[in-house]
Amino acid sequence: GLHAGMLGMFTIFQFSDDIDRDVVHVETHFGDRYLEEETSVLQYLRLFDAVTHRSLDEAASRELLGRLATTPLDAPEKK
Repeated sequence: GLHAGMLGMFTIFQFSDDIDRDVVHVETHFGDRYLEEETSVLQYLRLFDAVTHRSLDEAASRELLGRLATTPLDAPEKK
């Protein structure tokens, strides 16, 4: 299925004081949006957690990028 991170770019602004509410900035093809409702912010916090949970660590990322950089585009995929 669609990778959760493919839904678009977003930035979560979290503030430590009670005066400012957390905000999510979402970039879309139609413009930018700022979401301040708690339920919206929580949805994006969950999305961020899901994406970071599935991401590779630094060593695995380097290994993957190294393999991709040295593999011809028309090479058969190894299983």
